[in-house]
Parts: sequence; C-alpha cells; structure tokens
Amino acid sequence: MIPDIDEAERHAKLILVAEDHATDREAISSRISSLGHSFIIVNDGREAFKEWQDRRFGLVLTNCQMPLMDGFELTNLIRIEEQRRSDSSRTPIVAITANALVGEEDHYYAAGMDGVLCKPIEIAKLKLVIDEFMGSLHRDQDLRTENSSQAAAVNESAQHVFEITEERQIIDFDRLGELVGTDDKELHKSLLTIYWRTALEDFALIEDAVKRKNSRDLMDRIHSAKGATDFAGALRLGELLARLKEEADNAEWEMLSNSIQKYEKEIRNIERLLIKRNIISLEK
Repeated sequence: MIPDIDEAERHAKLILVAEDHATDREAISSRISSLGHSFIIVNDGREAFKEWQDRRFGLVLTNCQMPLMDGFELTNLIRIEEQRRSDSSRTPIVAITANALVGEEDHYYAAGMDGVLCKPIEIAKLKLVIDEFMGSLHRDQDLRTENSSQAAAVNESAQHVFEITEERQIIDFDRLGELVGTDDKELHKSLLTIYWRTALEDFALIEDAVKRKNSRDLMDRIHSAKGATDFAGALRLGELLARLKEEADNAEWEMLSNSIQKYEKEIRNIERLLIKRNIISLEK
C-alpha cells in the first residue's frame, strides 16, 4: 500500500519529481507508484523549488531541460538554501535526461547532483536509485565520516547505472530482435545498415525544414523518421524526435534550432555505436 503524502514526508520517503514533458510525467508517475512510493510531480524547476521549501523530501528527481527553470538551476537553488539553513540535511538530487553520454556524468555531479538516470527510465534502475538514496537518510547525520563514505558509494552505484544503460539508450538490440522476430545478427546488421543511411537523409531533410521554417515538410519528415527510429530500437533518438514533433506542432522555431543540435549529436552517437559493433565502417 502506498503511504499518503504526509506519512511519507514524516519518514523522509517522499519523492519530488520535476518534469515538463507530459508523456514522461505519466511514465515516471506509473513507475514510482508501482514501486510503492509517494511522490509530488510538478512541471518545472520553479514549482519544484517551492514544493521543496514547503516540504521534507527524501529524493528529488529532475529533468535537466525545462522551461522557466531547468534542473541545474533548481539544484543550485536547493544547495544554496541548504547552506543557508545550518540545520538542514542534504537532499539527494538525481538528474533525468535523454541526452547524457558516458564520460559526461561529472558535469551533473559538479552541478551538485548525486546521480543520473537515462530516459526511457527502466523500473529496475529507478528502484536501485530510490533504494540507495532514500536509505541513506536514516543514518545518523552526526556520523559525517560514515556519511561521506556512503555518499561516495552511492555515487559510484549511480555512475554504474549510468554506464551500463548508455549503449541500450542508443540502440536497443533486444528490442530490434523482438520487432523483427529473430536474433539473426546478419539480418540485424542489414536492417541497421539501411536504417543508418535513411537516418542521415532524414536528419538532413529535417534540418533543412527547420531552417526554412516549413511546418508541413517538417512534420512529414519527423513522422517518417520516428517510425524508422522506433523500429531500429534507437530509444533516445526516438524521444528527441517526439520532442521535435511537439515543438513543430507549436511552431517553436528557436527551440527547434536547439533541438536540431541535440539531434545531430545523437546521430553521431548512433554512428559510433554502429562502428563499434562492426555494422558500418568509417567509409560508409
């Protein structure tokens, strides 16, 4: 049975989630509920900071890129306020992102965060992070040496979660096998080789449509690229394309220009993984 919000707060088991994307809000809400935890979910960093000031949370999960106030700004405000409150314990903050790369996790830690979860969030990874961080709150706060060692272990665990899921976020080969109905590696290689060529073409066409601010062409190309991307198991690129579609629906051209840069970056991540798996070569 999930405890009510007040009960969870009393036991430092209440989770605060900041997420602006409606689909992602629904996804993370269902996962946290299935794990038996109470939570409050808000649309951006400003709302999250107000909730944090008013309640005692055992964990904050925040998207890094949100309107009005992003996850980095939210983290900075919380850390400043914790320093101002001399009797305040440190709230664990975990970033939720579709764009993290192996080797870049230090950027999140340097910003004052305690871990990273990659979208789409797997429930097993979410459970691991919740259990690790919320459990640490019941330690004696005066045992600073022990807490320091414990925090280091938690960060190491979170980094491990980050690393082992990274390649799967780029191309989920298991999902590809399920969709085509076979584990035939040669067939997978053939399909992904074709996908890679079309992915480059789709990117060029989408980028051009954004530059021309042609909504109709843009929506057509995104629709086409999204279907192929989902079939190939390119999870993170699929999420980026979903975000592009929302921005295109609202003619948010400035945001679309920024998203195109992330799109290109993810295309290069796919290229590196396909080269690593000997599916394509540098010459292709």
